[in-house]
Parts: sequence; structure tokens; C-alpha cells
Amino acid sequence: ERIFTELKKAIKGKNPKAIAPLINFGGLKFLNIKEFTKFDILKKCNHNENLCIFIFLYFSSLNVLETLSILKSDNNLKSYCNYMLKLINKPLPDSKHKLKEILAVFPLEVVKDYFTLRNLVFKENPSNVQLMLEEIFAKDEPYLISHLKINGNDLKNSGIEITKIGSTLETLRKLVSENPENNKREILIEFIKIH
Repeated sequence: ERIFTELKKAIKGKNPKAIAPLINFGGLKFLNIKEFTKFDILKKCNHNENLCIFIFLYFSSLNVLETLSILKSDNNLKSYCNYMLKLINKPLPDSKHKLKEILAVFPLEVVKDYFTLRNLVFKENPSNVQLMLEEIFAKDEPYLISHLKINGNDLKNSGIEITKIGSTLETLRKLVSENPENNKREILIEFIKIH
């Protein structure tokens, strides 16, 4: 834990490259860190500890979650890194619907850091995606089951089998995620009747 505390200070410090000699002389061999080259990227995001840690571990070619266990990391950081591992190789979404599908699964903080990561590492410009994100929140557009104007009890009262309530709500979520104007109780009930 003490080692991890010092490591965090070093990689999110003003001059993360200062850790290079330690790596080069085998000081982090116990973590299997033999080289790291993206110090310039660490410097650009040193205000964000979680993102710095993820970038450092991921681009040191490590098993990120295994290394965090060795370092006795807290569960919040493990959860954050697990999300980032699932997102890192996905290109930035090119439509509002695709962005909403990401927001439905991943916490907002992680999604914003994913934009930053794609920009810093893969040189993708996130400005369009950020505009879409702002618009989703400004217009209060639905993307979660909890945003639906209908709930499980409504479905039960409409005659939907209990075992099918979850999948029906997910179908409705996708419907209103793509077409927010359909998020009206009467439209959703009508949709259920037809399907």
C-alpha cells in the first residue's frame, strides 16, 4: 500500500518522467514493469489520478486488474479500470444513439475519461461527442430504464408475464434511446400491445 501511494504521487506529479530511471534499473520489476514510454500523456492528464494510473498500468503492458490487486488498490479504482478496459478499444461514438448505449452501461465520469483517453492516445477529437453529451443532458433525453415513462408495475398491469418484464423494459429503453419523442406513457403502452 505504501509503495502504491508513492507510485501514484510519481505518475501524477508534474514530472512523471522522473520515474524512468527507477523503471530502467528494475525498481518496478516486482510488478513486471520493464518499460513505459507515454510520459507525455501522463503529464497532460496529471489532474486525474484514476486516469493516470490506468494509462500507466495499461501501457506498461500489464494485466491491469491483477496488478491493482498486488498493489492492494481499493475497489473503486478496480471498478474504474475494469470499465476503462472495456472502453479503451472502442472508437468514439459517431451518433447520439451509440453514445446513449455507452451511457446506459458506464458511469458518466468513466465515459468522460474515455473521451480524454481516445483524444490523448489515439488523437481522436472528442468535441462532437461532447456536444452530443451536452445536448442529451440539456434536453433530458432518456437512455436508462429509470428514464422511461412506464415501469414494471405498468407492464404487469398490462398483462406482461413477470419473467418478460425485464426484457420488455430493455426493449422500450432502446426504443426511446433512439427516438426520445416516443417516451410517452400512451405510446409505450401501445407499443407493448402491438409487440
